[in-house]
Amino acid sequence: MTSIDLLDDPKALQQLVFQLSHVNAGIKIAALRQSVAFQDKAPLKLILEALQDRREYVRTAATETIESLKPWITDEQWLEALQKPSDLVYQDALAILETQGKDAPFKPIFRASFALKRSLRTKAQHILAMQAQQWSAKKVASFIQMHTEILQKGAPTNRMIALEMLGVLGDKAPVEVFLVALQDDNADVRWTALKMLGTPGERVSITPFLAALQDSEAYVRWTSLELLTEFGKQGHKLLFELIMPLLNDPNARVRSNALKVLDSQEEISIDYFIAAMHDTSESVVHTATIILGKRKNIKAIPTLTEHLLHDPDDSLDDYNEYAWQAIEELYEHIPLDQLIEAFNNGNERVQINAIALLNLLKKRTPVELFLKLLDDKDPQRRRLGIWALSGHLSHIPIEIIANKLKDRDKKVRETAARVLCRRDLEIPADLILPFLDCPENIARAAAVRLLGTRMSIERLLAARYDHKWTVRVAAIEILGTMGEQVPLDVLLEALCDQNLEVCRAAIQALGEQGTHAPINIIIGALLGPRRISSTAIEVLAQLDKRPPYELLLQALKDPRPYIRRMGIEYLQSLQSDAPPPVDAIIPLLQDSDAYIREATIKTLNHWGVIEPAELFVKALADDSYSVREVALSILIKLGGHAPREPLKVLLGDSSAYQFAIKCLQQTHPEVLGEVVEEASNILSGQGTGELLGSIQQAHIAEIIGNMPTPGPLLVNKLVELLDWPHPKVRMTAALALEGRSSNSGDR
Repeated sequence: MTSIDLLDDPKALQQLVFQLSHVNAGIKIAALRQSVAFQDKAPLKLILEALQDRREYVRTAATETIESLKPWITDEQWLEALQKPSDLVYQDALAILETQGKDAPFKPIFRASFALKRSLRTKAQHILAMQAQQWSAKKVASFIQMHTEILQKGAPTNRMIALEMLGVLGDKAPVEVFLVALQDDNADVRWTALKMLGTPGERVSITPFLAALQDSEAYVRWTSLELLTEFGKQGHKLLFELIMPLLNDPNARVRSNALKVLDSQEEISIDYFIAAMHDTSESVVHTATIILGKRKNIKAIPTLTEHLLHDPDDSLDDYNEYAWQAIEELYEHIPLDQLIEAFNNGNERVQINAIALLNLLKKRTPVELFLKLLDDKDPQRRRLGIWALSGHLSHIPIEIIANKLKDRDKKVRETAARVLCRRDLEIPADLILPFLDCPENIARAAAVRLLGTRMSIERLLAARYDHKWTVRVAAIEILGTMGEQVPLDVLLEALCDQNLEVCRAAIQALGEQGTHAPINIIIGALLGPRRISSTAIEVLAQLDKRPPYELLLQALKDPRPYIRRMGIEYLQSLQSDAPPPVDAIIPLLQDSDAYIREATIKTLNHWGVIEPAELFVKALADDSYSVREVALSILIKLGGHAPREPLKVLLGDSSAYQFAIKCLQQTHPEVLGEVVEEASNILSGQGTGELLGSIQQAHIAEIIGNMPTPGPLLVNKLVELLDWPHPKVRMTAALALEGRSSNSGDR
């Protein structure tokens, strides 16, 4: 590929355009900086669009580029670049014509089917394919002749698009044209021909797909393999000898796809997949892992075991799940020596994986290996030993683990406490009692939990005042289970503790008092700090109690989002015949939290409050997809009663047009017919109108507003847009001017 630095090369600008369109921020920023070297030939539209990037550092780079280009680019040139319709305008127009189905006007759809941007022409070709089903034989023949001529004379891009266009004919497309195109000197054309042919079958034999495996371009080879995989999955037999050479292809994706083709053949030897586990590419290894895991062959167990021991990724990644499933099922065939060697490896990750695999051996698990770790000098290995023994506590003296509560390393003590407290073990009290007086709080807290109600009430109450919060929490947890033996005041006092975890434990303990639980106090905790509030919600749910209406209305006005969320969630769960506080809820449709906005719409819908419907129309332009989706469902339910004109206005809003189209299709399909002409003009290159063109004008206003120092001509454009018919355009222009005034004031 031509270097971007070779500015005299005709491909340099094309390369720059590609990099400016790239998703990767680093590539985009580098291209923005390189754009300055192109001076008046720089791709202005792409540079301007970078001002709208969500990443601040990309926007900063775009701002710097625009400033640096000032000596060569005039305001007139910037404005001319801005006037070119954006992709969103074309997408909006196509989406509207798509609603007309087979009745959509042919010419604009046909023209859009040749768009350079693949996503646009693919959508247009989809509409064209619907119409092609109704074409006469004469029109089909004319269509084929036209595109066959392009294939013979056109440039590579035109030849590629001509093949796509022939593809819209479906079964009526001439297969021989695609077969000839497989010999084209351009790889994109050959690739497109393969895609148009689809999976081998009655219309086309397997021969051209096998020939494509020898193509010079990797993406042609891997595409052919993908199609052959589908062919194999349909039960067809393939010649292994033609696929196997691709297991050594220089391209990893080709090698991976070759494995998938072989996997479609049940009789293929497992050895090929085992060998692929040693591939230098992770993606190939992942593919082989999935295949071997699904096949569950005893011969593959040592290889899968080795992979799980040393795989640098998370052992629970999707591709490894199949390996674990196979090994768990065939655990008797796991080689013990292999695991012991890995267990003695100095790498912690390998040791952890070895322990997990050793524990699968059931009766074959060498517990003595784990016991040796408990006396290791390295605290990390002692922790591993405790964790490894956690599944075998019934086979060892429990005091071995209990003694680790006195280990000199804090993490070892924590691991021992977790292992002992998580298991439902009846540990002798005389073994645990001494730990109550241990100077280490981890041991004391563990002792309280392990002894539970076997402790005297006096010792538990004393632990309630321990200087370490972990011990206090443990004591409250046990006291909460003792019912009337414990005065309620003890738990109420704990609510005033300075530590939030102690307060949470107190609320949970109060909830365990059943009919004696102080409901009002628990309800009051709903308005506390986040952790306290969430605990109170859980406790009230367990008690099947709800807070009073007044508190919920208070919560809706709370400055803390989690409190407002709690309030609206409770209101949403109320019976639909309860009197809804609509005036208190409607402001939440503008809440800064998307979840609250969504819950508010659901709550209003639950109560049957769907008027005024304009509220839900406005929500179709919400930043959150889920909010728009919920609002759409309500408006569709309104049917013909949904507000017609406000919905039509949204066709000119870039953030709402897709949902507006979906809604109008169900409620007012005639409205979409009214804008077909404007959509057709856009796709025909005749400019934009006042409705759909509003997307472009708002786009212009936003970009000018993001420019560092727009000249007078651009500022005047913003002033003009203040009178544009569409409210979104006026608002965007006003915000841009306001921002400019603010920045001028700062300077």
